[in-house]
Amino acid sequence: MKPLGGQPSFGSLRELARGVGHDCAVEIDTNSYSVPWRLIGERAR
Repeated sequence: MKPLGGQPSFGSLRELARGVGHDCAVEIDTNSYSVPWRLIGERAR
């Protein structure tokens, strides 16, 4: 496989901090990810 015109073949890394809701989930873009219940009210990175 060859590189596509100098562009990486993967997305760049984003560092995000999200609050954990009462449903034990964090939302990133349009996706929801579950996290441990003990993180409710905390900030997740």
